Amino acid sequence: MQKENLAGNRNWWRWSAAVGLVRMPPAMAALALAFAGVHVTGSYGIGAALAASYALGEAVSAPWRGRSLDNCAPRTGIARMTWALLGSAATLSTLAWAVWDKWPVEWLFALTAVAAILPSGLLGGFRAMLTGLLDPVRLRVAFSWDAAILEAEWFLAPLVVSLILVAGQPALALAAMAGCALAGAVMTRRLTGATPEDTPPPATTSPGAEEARRAWGSRAAWPTYLTSLNLGLAEGGLIAVLPALLLSLGTSSTIAGVFAAAISAGSFLGGMTLAALANRLIGNASIQADIALVLMGLFLLPAIALSSAPWLVGPLVVGGLFIAPVNALRSQALESALPMQSRSEGFSIQYAAHGLGVALGSFLVAILVSTNPQTALAAILLVPITLAVVSLTIRRPGKRGALAAVD
Repeated sequence: MQKENLAGNRNWWRWSAAVGLVRMPPAMAALALAFAGVHVTGSYGIGAALAASYALGEAVSAPWRGRSLDNCAPRTGIARMTWALLGSAATLSTLAWAVWDKWPVEWLFALTAVAAILPSGLLGGFRAMLTGLLDPVRLRVAFSWDAAILEAEWFLAPLVVSLILVAGQPALALAAMAGCALAGAVMTRRLTGATPEDTPPPATTSPGAEEARRAWGSRAAWPTYLTSLNLGLAEGGLIAVLPALLLSLGTSSTIAGVFAAAISAGSFLGGMTLAALANRLIGNASIQADIALVLMGLFLLPAIALSSAPWLVGPLVVGGLFIAPVNALRSQALESALPMQSRSEGFSIQYAAHGLGVALGSFLVAILVSTNPQTALAAILLVPITLAVVSLTIRRPGKRGALAAVD
């Protein structure tokens, strides 16, 4: 078996099954909560605000939760992750009942925040766990494949939500999110067999670890955090604006999941392409991620001027090609920038930055959508493009170029 082949690695499959289930609720949240708000209040703005609250709850608490995983032994961390997922499943179930029964909107916001906070930081912990399960060559390929798998989930999640919405009840989508969290808890617990016996926490395994583990202070890591913020801003706003945008184009808003799936389909193809080239690219992965982000925004921009919903598919698929590469390259860059003892916190900060971007994008839509969905779409694309260009200008890539490759 070649060293780069993941197919025969049992740890990879166990990890992928667990993280795949854990990522489904966040992937379903934006559309599910947007339509939950519409169902209870009749307002697209409230729906976008609920989606933003979920993303913001994750973003605010993820770094702290990630640090707590760095500060405990591996099996203790798995136990904490399992209980967090069980709590999230219970909260999402309660939220589903609240939407079904049309509780006051204040309860919806409160339950949404709790459902987001409980499992926050777990995806950073999963990503840090992967760095300890695979050798460096396999790890680079794994990051690329995982980015493609992530996009496959983002392809599946909105389709699932759309199919559920055909039944006319967003509460069922929230119940499905609860089911995924519960199954994720079961699979996470099974990862105990893939981790070593309890050892000293990663944050205490090297001299000077107290300073080194402070992922906030790493200058090398900050570009990946900013890239994550930019990507989240574009993704969150794009998903949040789709229902109102489709309505303005004379199409039912309930099929927004189909168009969201088009974005993820393109991203899945982009992720598979990057996986095939993962060990052929050279240069600064963080700079490559920003270049891919700029290209994503530029290819999505034509969607602003379209007057017919079916024509949206083209820009969404082509722009989506770059999302998985951005995800993979930012993870690769962060893995190189941080020592092992700070990676759970670092990946959690990266995830939090993405969540903060999603929240900002959703709030921007909530403010602008009642005026003009096309204006909201323009804003959520032009802002991250501008920030990425500024980031690239400041860092000034070397003469060899950020996208150099070897045969």
